[in-house]
Amino acid sequence: KAAAESVKVVLTGEGGDEAFCGYYKYLFEKVANRYGFLASPIARLDARIPGIVPQRMSTALRLLSERDRYKRYYRWFGYFDERELRSMVPPEKVDVLLGNMEAFADVARRKRFRDTVDELAYLDFKMWLPDNLLLRGDRLSMASGLEARVPFLDHRIVELAFSIPSGLKLKRMQSKYLVKRIAAKYLPRDLIYRKKVGFTVPIAEWFRGDLRDLVVSYLTRSDSFCAGFVDRGCIKRLVDEHVGGSRDNHKKLWILLNLELWRDAFLANTGSR
Repeated sequence: KAAAESVKVVLTGEGGDEAFCGYYKYLFEKVANRYGFLASPIARLDARIPGIVPQRMSTALRLLSERDRYKRYYRWFGYFDERELRSMVPPEKVDVLLGNMEAFADVARRKRFRDTVDELAYLDFKMWLPDNLLLRGDRLSMASGLEARVPFLDHRIVELAFSIPSGLKLKRMQSKYLVKRIAAKYLPRDLIYRKKVGFTVPIAEWFRGDLRDLVVSYLTRSDSFCAGFVDRGCIKRLVDEHVGGSRDNHKKLWILLNLELWRDAFLANTGSR
């Protein structure tokens, strides 16, 4: 909105992380191939004793310890793993959800890759980028009368990027290595190599503060939509853990809350459950 006050077109960086391995998850994937087996014992301990390791580390350990690479990839997109789904959802319904995981894997199986880092980047390019980042960016920019262009998605750049081995894009555990080397010719070093900063929204804090009553009332109400296919006790546990501060479940609660809000918006007057 601020940009639209002075210009009508802006350039954005969407596609750069996917094409040139800028996300931390690509570094995790590189580590998983070599040292993933070391994460399993710690991940099991963390599952038994909540809070023994920091939340982000806990997520990374669970991902690193997953030996099935398609399940590992899927966890970057979905916030409930197979074990959690089987404990929360009836068997006849959980198979439908896991079928989505299989469809996800089919996208990757259509091509051959040098390694799993390339494969994960391809999945991001095919799914995360168009279904999330580009969609969201286009809606927000158009709402302000602003045109956002994406130079990293020029087909020539994308084709070049995917012809380069991941080992040259992730070098010495440095993400987006080639892009940063080129940028170093034109920009200050401290700008290029600063810590990566995402556009995060403090939902975890909101769910413990201003939006706490909303979360509790929607997810624990007697006619809860989610309780029709997710165990009510599991939902309550996720809510209690989060608002009590013992675990950060905001991403899982966000999904469940949006299902409740969607039901109220589109199904409340149809009699559908």
